[in-house]
Amino acid sequence: MKQFITRLAVVALTIAAMVSCGKDADYTNIIPEEPIVLVEVDGYKTMQEGGIIDLIAPYREQAANMLGSQAGELVKNIILDVDNTGIATEAPMYFFVTNEENPNDVKIVVLAKVGDKAKLGELVAFVEENIGDIRKREEGDAVVLSIEDEEEVMVGYNNEAIILVAHPDGDIASSDVLALLKKTATPRKAELEPMKGNSRLVLNLKPLFEMMDKADVWSQVNLDAETLAQVESARNAVLTVDNIITDGKIINTWTVSGMDEEMFETSVENMPVVTNAFAEYIPKEAWVVANFAINDTVIEAIDKAMANVIATQGMGAAELKLVMSFLSTLSGDVTLALNGVNIAHEAFDAQAIIGTKDNSIYNYASLGALAMGITADSNGLAMPLNSNNMARLGQSGDNILWAGINTILGKQSHSIEEAAWFDTVEDKVSYAAVNIDSIFNDYAVRNAFEEALYDELDDEAAVEMVMEMVDLMDYAVLYSEVDASECESSVTLELVLKNDDTNSLKQMVEIVEQQLSTMIAVPAMMGF
Repeated sequence: MKQFITRLAVVALTIAAMVSCGKDADYTNIIPEEPIVLVEVDGYKTMQEGGIIDLIAPYREQAANMLGSQAGELVKNIILDVDNTGIATEAPMYFFVTNEENPNDVKIVVLAKVGDKAKLGELVAFVEENIGDIRKREEGDAVVLSIEDEEEVMVGYNNEAIILVAHPDGDIASSDVLALLKKTATPRKAELEPMKGNSRLVLNLKPLFEMMDKADVWSQVNLDAETLAQVESARNAVLTVDNIITDGKIINTWTVSGMDEEMFETSVENMPVVTNAFAEYIPKEAWVVANFAINDTVIEAIDKAMANVIATQGMGAAELKLVMSFLSTLSGDVTLALNGVNIAHEAFDAQAIIGTKDNSIYNYASLGALAMGITADSNGLAMPLNSNNMARLGQSGDNILWAGINTILGKQSHSIEEAAWFDTVEDKVSYAAVNIDSIFNDYAVRNAFEEALYDELDDEAAVEMVMEMVDLMDYAVLYSEVDASECESSVTLELVLKNDDTNSLKQMVEIVEQQLSTMIAVPAMMGF
């Protein structure tokens, strides 16, 4: 019976964690000004807008009636309404790692808001009665709980906050928990930056650098002065990851801020930016498109990196010089595209279009081709890869070098400039786009994907559900941006659905709900 009650308690607390969400309150004062890691989850909002709370409602009632009859009214009430745990489910839940009190003493903390301290006390009394072996310490409005002979984790709560505190070495004292709880009464020096979406992760490098300073790490690594300066420029950097689920989109953005201003501006002013100079040559329905830019600054950085790294792989000076002689002729956009795949004939249509300073690289390639017995035609150099794939290399004017497999350079009547994703990436530093709808509209690809799913899942209903979710999707784009005024750089991944009027998660949940309804309805129709 004790094991059964223990599992129920774990389930109740897990549900409480899942549906946590909301608004700022005094409990957030516990969060340090500069935690090493901070994770914030707006779980209740995510589940409510995504339709998950409505989806699980009938199953929750069934579980409450079944388990409540065995475990008692309290467990039943918690399953029906998680607020009955005493935890405020409509307030954000936080996870953070900190060494604020002692740089050599790292603590891991899970934080939630207390909604009703009396109900939380009832839950604690229930656990004590049915499990036992719990130590309790009370001081003022604070309560600290720990399990006998368990020193690695403690739980504490007061009128505002409930926290779970852990230590990597299992060195937690009730005084540590009480000290954290007392911080609820002391306002933070700086307000927490509001979330942009449903969850957020923040990684502060400053405390990590301070830990490495104390461990004298820098004297043990062999870094030249320039590299060390670049590393040092990130001392106060902050990495933030924001996850946003909205109507028709799921967005994940990684942002780095707080870099050394002078070094950041120096790198930004020399950074090449994509101009989409070759967009007119790529068909609108291309499956995958990637675009970045190259200039002398990038080439110099590659030269330095290759001199340091490739030499260790056995490449000599002659090989390095050959590679760099090719790269040094490039300038401007580099556009890569997979236009389509013919699975039946094991053939594909792909192209690369590269900006060049002049046509010297093509002339060198032509000389090499002649030496190999390959001749040029009106479309450039041509070489069969196999019976179904022909590779070509050509030069257009002095500034475009192109390569294609089963395609030649040519302006498209409908190019990616008309694609739904193009406006999103027009002003970005670099990007990649995947046309999910075009890919899965190809019968052969769709059929091959379904067969692979059947082999993996061995469940027709599960395969059908996955394919329905795939059919929701329109395209995905990955792009990078730089904000010189804020010394910020970011990389964003957007998954865009065809229906932009409904929450993206809810669209997926509706498919699951429909599948569950079918699974329940079929046995009922058969009389089971």
